This record gives sequence, structure tokens and C-alpha cells, in this order.
Amino acid sequence: MSQPVRATFSTTVGPLLLVGVLGLATACPGGQAAKEPALSQVGIDRALFDKTWPMLVVDEEVRAPYQEGLWVKLVKDRDYARAIKLSQGGLASARFHADAAALYRQGAQATANAYVQYFDAPLGQAYDPPEKAHLLMVGKTLRGDLDGARAQVDAVGQLPEDSPVQPWAKPWSTWLAGDATWPPDLSGFPTSLPDVEVGTWPEVDKRPSYTLKEAEPGDNELSIDDPSLLLGLALWHESAARDAAGDQAKLVEVYGARYRLKVEPAVEERVEMPLEFLFGSDYLSALDASFMAAAHGPKGLAAVDDYQGESFTAAAVVAVRGDDGKIDAVKAIDLANDLRRAWKEEQGLAAGLNEGHHPIFADVAVAGLYRNLAYIAELEGNRETSGKLRIAARDVERDAAAAPEGLLALAAWDADNQYTIRGSEIIHQLARRAPSLEVVRTAFDLIGIRVSRSRGGGTPGM
Repeated sequence: MSQPVRATFSTTVGPLLLVGVLGLATACPGGQAAKEPALSQVGIDRALFDKTWPMLVVDEEVRAPYQEGLWVKLVKDRDYARAIKLSQGGLASARFHADAAALYRQGAQATANAYVQYFDAPLGQAYDPPEKAHLLMVGKTLRGDLDGARAQVDAVGQLPEDSPVQPWAKPWSTWLAGDATWPPDLSGFPTSLPDVEVGTWPEVDKRPSYTLKEAEPGDNELSIDDPSLLLGLALWHESAARDAAGDQAKLVEVYGARYRLKVEPAVEERVEMPLEFLFGSDYLSALDASFMAAAHGPKGLAAVDDYQGESFTAAAVVAVRGDDGKIDAVKAIDLANDLRRAWKEEQGLAAGLNEGHHPIFADVAVAGLYRNLAYIAELEGNRETSGKLRIAARDVERDAAAAPEGLLALAAWDADNQYTIRGSEIIHQLARRAPSLEVVRTAFDLIGIRVSRSRGGGTPGM
């Protein structure tokens, strides 16, 4: 017999499900149970599966706090600005500001990648404005190439004192000339960010930051938005997240470690994420964030063995390894498909009926798993597999599964591969709710034109 269908979280209609729920609530096909439970095909320990957030929130009492309007804005609408403005402090506000910090970090990364690709070899041109040294200095810094950044300092120092980039360049040059302890002193930048205040959402102003003139052939003027703008917003929201978390500020650092810029020091600490930091996120179980932080730190890929018995994501990495010991894209996609069906089935079985949010949560979880596997593949040195999995995440990122910081991370990856079409579409979509991301569009517009010309109008990329 098919299970009954319910289109709400509980007898009181949860606002998370009010949009599109009729098309998402499903019963078992043909009124019969699946021949073989999907979970039996997954190959991951049942105990780990049951600790993933989609399974934890099957319990109506556990799920109840997440039916409020601010969580709807975060998880269903992915409207971080509105969620932050509705929040009342505590761990919920800390989570929302932490997501905003990740969003703007990836925006800064995407902008840096685009400018470095535009001005550096082989795309850079002799007629590029001399102020490109500043953009290369900042871009290479954010990419973690401090030697490459320092190689631009002398050229920046030779720029005229009245050069429009000087107010932006001097703090970076001073920082690079010292011990380069993160973060740089942002107080010298010509920005107008307000004092940090939990529950508020600042935007950048005074755009473009400056214009630069090419030497020839047409003496074109380039409108530039400095990458430092979005870095400033990222650090602002991170400070707000720490303030909101209070004595649990370490949660913010570990939660955001996966999206930290390469120049930033690693965060490696074993911290269990509470449900406020798990619900609707890419982290499926309480130690997933610690695992990803450790993998991006000095421990590297050894973190997989350390966490595979406790982190769902680490266990998934082991499950999709190929004969070479690295993530196999086909196995990863097969696992994700099995898990999507397993989460749908097991939520329904645990609840006693199929509810409209079960497919939504399954898609959010699968998209998050794809992204995390993509980042591990990148650490393994397999950019092709990483790219396939990033794109697979995009394919399931509709509605609640479309995490803005994940989309921007894909745009940053595209820019680094000199492929800007998809990234431009992503930025156009995201800038509607976070107008400051127009900073990224400025950089993408430039590199898009140059890449197209260099390849005769072709559209390279995955």
C-alpha cells in the first residue's frame, strides 16, 4: 500500500511548504513499495545516515523551530538579507551572518580570479593600464599566492601619488611588506561600511571604485570595482556572526572554514555543529564541518581516515573512491542518486507518511554532498572530477537547493578556468538579492570579452 501524503510539516501549515508543495508531495509509485530499499544500496553505515539533518528533523518537535519565517527565508528562499533582518540574535543570527560571510568571500574570490586571469599572462596585454599591478597584487593575495603578490609591490609603488588605485593599494602594500598576518587592516580602505551590528545587512556603495585608462589601441576606460569591497563585507559578516554566537564563536570559524580564502590561516578544530548550523546546509552531520575544515588545513586528505566513522561526508568520500584511491565521478553521481531516493524514502518511513518537504530536503542534502565531494576532489588534484561534481550540484540546485555561496564558488571556479558564461548567469541571479555582488559582474564582464576575443568567439569550459 502507498503511504499517505501530507503537504505540510505538521497539522499547522509550515510556511516553508506553501510554494510548489503540491508538485513535490509524492506517494510510492503505483501504490507499491520499492522492491529494494534505497538505503541498502548506499553502502554507508545506517547510524551515520540517521544522524544526517534531513533525518533529524523528521521529528515534528525537533523541526518546529525551523518553520518560522526567518528560516523559510534562509532555507527555502535563500534570502540571506531578509533572514538576517528577521533574526533576533543567538545561534540563528550567527548562522545567517556566517552564510553571508561565505557568500561574500566567494564573491571576492571570483572577482580576484577574474582580474588575475584578465591582466596576467597569457591574456594580459601590453596596453593594459599600469594600475593593473594593484589588481594583480590583490588578486594574487586572495588566491594565496603571496610571492606573486609581492612581485607586484614595486610596480604599485611606482604609480603616481594621485593614481585612483592608491587609496586601495597602500594598505595592501603595507601589509605585504610586513609579516602579512591575516587579516589586513581594512580601516585604510575608502569604504563606508557601518559598525558591525547583528541583524543588519550593509551594501557597498561608490561604484565603480575607479576607472582606469588603457594606453592603446583605443584608449578605452575600464570601470573597476575593487575586490577589497567584497572582502570587507565578508569580514564584516564574520564579525557579526561571532558577536551573535558569543562564547560559541568557534562554531562560526569551523562552519566557514571550507569557504575561507587560500590566504587565510586554516581552521582545524573538532566541533560538533548544532542543528542551527546544520539545517538546510551542505553539512549533513554534526562533524562534517570539522572534517572539511581539517581537510582544507595541514591535515589534508588524511582527515578522511580520521573522520570516516563519524562524518557522513567523510564516509561518502570513502564510498566513491575509484581504483586509484581518488573520488570517481561516476561513483559519486550513483551514490548521490541512491541517497536522494534513500532520504525521500526514509523520511517518509520515519514520519509514517510522505510530506512535501521530504523531496526538498533530499535535494538540498544531495547538492551539499556534491559540493563537498567536489572540494575533496580538488584537494586530490583532480580538477576535472571536481568540475563535474560542481556542475552536478548546480543541476539539482533549484529553489531550496540553490545555496548562493555554492553557486558563487562555482562562478569563482569558472573564472579561474576562463569560462564566464555560466558565472555571469549566476551573478545576474544572485545580485537581485545581494546587490553588492554587482562587483563580481564588473570583473566578469571584462574577462568575458577578452576570453571571447582570444578564442575567436568560442565558449570554452565544462
